[in-house]
Order: sequence, then structure tokens, then C-alpha cells
Amino acid sequence: LKEITIIGAGVGGLYTALEFCEKGYSVNLLERNHMVGGLSANIPINGYNIDIGPHYMTLKRESKITDKIFDMIGKNDIIEIKNIEKSYLSYYNDKILNSFPTITDAIFSSGLKSLTFSIISIMKKNRASLKDNQTSSENYLKACFGNYLYKLWCEPYLEQNFGTTELPLEYVKNRFKPITIKKIINKFFKSKKNSNEIKIQKTPDRYMDCYFKNGIGSLVKILEKKIIEKNGKIILNANITSINHKNKIIKYKIKDKEIILEANKIIYATSPKITSKWFENIKKDEYSNKKTHLNSIMIFLFIDSKKLFNGWLVSIFDTKIPFFRLSQQNFLSEKISPKNKTLLTAEIRLDENNELWSKNDNEIKILVENNLKKM
Repeated sequence: LKEITIIGAGVGGLYTALEFCEKGYSVNLLERNHMVGGLSANIPINGYNIDIGPHYMTLKRESKITDKIFDMIGKNDIIEIKNIEKSYLSYYNDKILNSFPTITDAIFSSGLKSLTFSIISIMKKNRASLKDNQTSSENYLKACFGNYLYKLWCEPYLEQNFGTTELPLEYVKNRFKPITIKKIINKFFKSKKNSNEIKIQKTPDRYMDCYFKNGIGSLVKILEKKIIEKNGKIILNANITSINHKNKIIKYKIKDKEIILEANKIIYATSPKITSKWFENIKKDEYSNKKTHLNSIMIFLFIDSKKLFNGWLVSIFDTKIPFFRLSQQNFLSEKISPKNKTLLTAEIRLDENNELWSKNDNEIKILVENNLKKM
């Protein structure tokens, strides 16, 4: 038997581990957390299995992997979500939009008032930063759109999509181009009949978006059970300290005990950012070294209402609202959420120094309720 070590026990790592176990390999699956599944795990609350956030799976309709997943889950326990792109909404400027907010939405957000402020701001903008390769991304964006539109649109847009406004200047220059008064006037006179058009890409017909009646976490539990049955080893709370790729040696700690693991193959089932830190020859870009908002507090609410809004997920483009996103999982089975109630998930994304970490549950509950009332 060849020794295979897989790093990361999310769905990808678990599925990979099972494939190797079934082919007769000796498998060790390392996971730094106390449970498998990563973002696809679920947690028991009041007798229900709650997914960590709004997750679903996109599968090829004709595929061995799809057949295998259907066989594991059972066809009757799989829900196909059709036209899922219509379920993505945005909260911007006190309105619910059925697309991501654009610069046009910002300019005309308050009618003539925002249009006037936008034009004045653009007239006053400092154009020197447009060609300055040493300036900050914030200064470049203010030179593109002016201070008013930067605060109204750029800042919430970047916070929502990247968790930070400190992006590499080269990326920002490629992504955002300066706006002019001429462009604004053209947009003003242009027909807005397509302004409500859904801008989120539709899933191609050869794929299907699906959810499992017992939650995405049900697949995680099945994979975990099958790996153990095939004599695969799942090692939790494994804090890797070093990886020698030449000799295929991994050192990790569980609490204070150091363990050495040898393998014939090492497979990474982790994100590129986590994977790249173990390879010296991979170029580290500017963004990968910056501290980003990777932590979040999840709040789960059972609400006495069948539906709060027409959709599934609302991304929040408002820096005054603490939520990163809201989701209502009303199409799921009663094993996930009570009948005739809305399971609302509010996610607050923040860094490790945020004062909210020291708040108790009731204080956070009040914060959530007050902001939901505002919305």
C-alpha cells in the first residue's frame, strides 16, 4: 500500500480521501479544525442540522461524480434549485436590488441630489493619482470617481467583495476605470429599461445547482463514515509546523505533542493562499500578504414567517450595516428549519481584533435585531 497524505478535510479533501481509500491506498487526512467539512459542515441547533451559511452544490448532469453523490445521498433527498441566479439580491442605499450595485446605481441612487453631488465630486477630483504608481488604491479610486462616489459606492463594493479596501494598485487599475461627466450624461439620457436585468451569470444547462434535504453537511457525514469504514485515518486538530516535499515528511502538532508523518504522496485540498505558504518557489503577490477579514460570527434566527423577501441570499453593500450577508433557507426540509418559519442566517464578517468578539450572545442578538429593523 502506498501512503497518501491529504491536507484539508473539506468536501474536496474528504471526497479525494474516499477515492484513494476505495482504490486500496493507505490514507491519512489532516485537518486543523476540530471537525471535518470546512464551510460545508453543519451544526446541531435545537434539534435541527443548520448549515454554516447558504451553501449549495453545482454538479454536471452527466458525470461519475454526480452519480456517486446521488447514490450516497439518495435521489429523493436532493433538491434541484432552478434559476438560482434570480435568488441573489443586494442591499444598497436602503433598497433591495436583483443585481450587484453598479456605479450607475450610485450616481442615481437619490435622484437629482446624488447626480449633482456626483458631478461636483468628479469636477473636484485630484487627477494626479491616476498616473502615480506609488499611490494607494484609495487615492487612485478617489481620482477615478471623486470622494463622494468613493464613499457611496467604492468603499461598500470593496468591503463586500474583498473584505478590505486595501487592494493591490495594479489590480484596482485594471478593474476600475475613471468616470467622466460625459459618461454620466450619456447614462442619464440612455434608456433605463434594462436596469433591472439580472447581471449574475446563469448556470449552463449541462450543470445543475442542488441542495440536500438534510443540508450540505449530510454529504460530509457520509464521506467521513465511508473513509473510516475503508480504514482511512482522519486526524483532527492537526497544526502543521513543516512540510518537506523532497522527502515527503510532514510535521504537525496536536496540542503540544509533535508528530512526524511520512508519505509517498502529499495532496493539498486547501485554498491556494493556504497551499502556497508551503512552497518557497511560488511568488507571493502583494494581496496574499495583507491581513484580510476571514473570520465571522454567524447568527441563526427562526422567524415566525414563511418568507421575509423574494430570494435566497442578500449581499449587503452598506458599511453602516454590520452584516456581510443574510440568507433565508426556506426551501429546505423540516430537518433544517421548522415548517412555516424562516431560518434566517446573518453573517458578520470581522477581523480578530473586533470588539464584537467580547460581546455576549444577547448583546449580539440586540445588535442584529436593531439592524434588521433598519433594513
